[in-house]
Amino acid sequence: MSVDIINLNTKDAWTLDKHWICQKLISFFMSGFSGDVLRQRCQSLLSSIRERPDHLSDKDATLSLSKAAVTGNKILRQISEKSESECLDIRVLCDYAQLLLDFSYAIEIKIVNDEFTEDYKNKIQLIFTCTYLAVSCTYLTVFCTYLTVSCTYLTVFCTYLTVFCTYLTVACTYLAVSCTYLTVFCTYLTVFCTYLTVFCTYLTVFCTYLTVFCTYLTVACTYLAVFCTYLAVFCTYLTVFCTYLTVFCTYLTVFCTYLTVFCTYLTVACTYLAVSCTYLTVFCTYLTVFCTYLTVFCTYLTVFCTYLTVACTYLAVFCTYLAVFCHLDEALELLNPLCNTKEALSPSPTELGKVNELRECLYWRKGALMYMFCHTAYHNQSRLLATSTLKAEFVSYATRGVKYLSVEMRNTRREQTTLEYESSDEHLLQLIKQGIFSDVNMLSLMYAAEMCYWITLIDSDTDIDFSPKAIGQQLAQQYISLADGPLKHSSWNTEQAVNICNQLQAA
Repeated sequence: MSVDIINLNTKDAWTLDKHWICQKLISFFMSGFSGDVLRQRCQSLLSSIRERPDHLSDKDATLSLSKAAVTGNKILRQISEKSESECLDIRVLCDYAQLLLDFSYAIEIKIVNDEFTEDYKNKIQLIFTCTYLAVSCTYLTVFCTYLTVSCTYLTVFCTYLTVFCTYLTVACTYLAVSCTYLTVFCTYLTVFCTYLTVFCTYLTVFCTYLTVFCTYLTVACTYLAVFCTYLAVFCTYLTVFCTYLTVFCTYLTVFCTYLTVFCTYLTVACTYLAVSCTYLTVFCTYLTVFCTYLTVFCTYLTVFCTYLTVACTYLAVFCTYLAVFCHLDEALELLNPLCNTKEALSPSPTELGKVNELRECLYWRKGALMYMFCHTAYHNQSRLLATSTLKAEFVSYATRGVKYLSVEMRNTRREQTTLEYESSDEHLLQLIKQGIFSDVNMLSLMYAAEMCYWITLIDSDTDIDFSPKAIGQQLAQQYISLADGPLKHSSWNTEQAVNICNQLQAA
């Protein structure tokens, strides 16, 4: 049924069959649309609900239509709150899926004699469940993003800590140099105290000799006083002078003694200071070693954070692939029964062509996703060839991608390519005969040939059910013949295809 939801009138809204409902739900999950298109579709459905025919009196159908009306108004309110530049929240798309589910359920109640109603209802519920799985994967991706940001901040912190340790090491070095200079100063001071002690010793000896001299002089003066009466007065004064000189020498001796003791204590203090400087130098050395180990630890921590960031990135990519594959696999499960029960449903050629277009689109998306994964992994061969497990996984994905693009995708158009077309354009007939209906079919040839080339380079001894070398040459030569033949004016580049073909022939 070729009825568009935007131009849907009241009469057509109540004559839709379950095939149209299933097709609209599948196209909803396979193609995104803007807020304006979503608003038009919701308003069209609400108009159909308000103008429903009077003979639809079933209570369950009426209740389902009421729920659909409430959901539709909720979607319109959510869209009106968004600006034109903002993206629609995925929950708005889930509400639109619920609106279609309630609306189609009312139609299924009207078609009570159809034996496929309950089956399609379960399939629609299954698509709705897959949508919530995609939402969960989206939240997991956001969590990985926050974890990556946290690792980045931790790396910055480690960098600042490393800089701090560097400055601390420089400070310890300057402190050690200062201690060295202080030790040299104490050494020179000790030498000075030693010379001063020697000087005091010589001065004490001198005072001792001077005292002895004075004693002898006093004795001489006494004898001279006895002998010389006239000189008695002079000798008496001279004796007093010698006495004072003796007292002075005594005090000078005491002073030298105290000065010697002071020099001794000063020498001990310098010794202790030199020992303290030595210990301080050793402490600075240990502190420098500690800062070095701390810097090495911060470096390892930075490397760990880098690997953790890479792991989170791969986990986010994996979650994205998982969400997309959930939709693709479930949609294929819905379409396969329609294509495998041709006699029971008796579809027209037009309806069968629409179903085959959907299947071709799904196989194209799966094959293109396999190609993008292999393309990313192939350009990181140091990691790819690290373990046999990663290499086997790469070959498995490449093999599946080749089957999707070169076998499954082209088989959906096999019946149409055998039809007779009336046209005077030989190039058009040649393209149709080789199964080329759009740019996607040309790209599938190149993608499949390149994945065969990768399989041959990475692991040519893998046991698979086809020859990647032969299939790759066949697909590359077909791409070159079409690009240089019917499509030579369409600017298709054959340089990579020729390179792949030559490499496979030389292998």
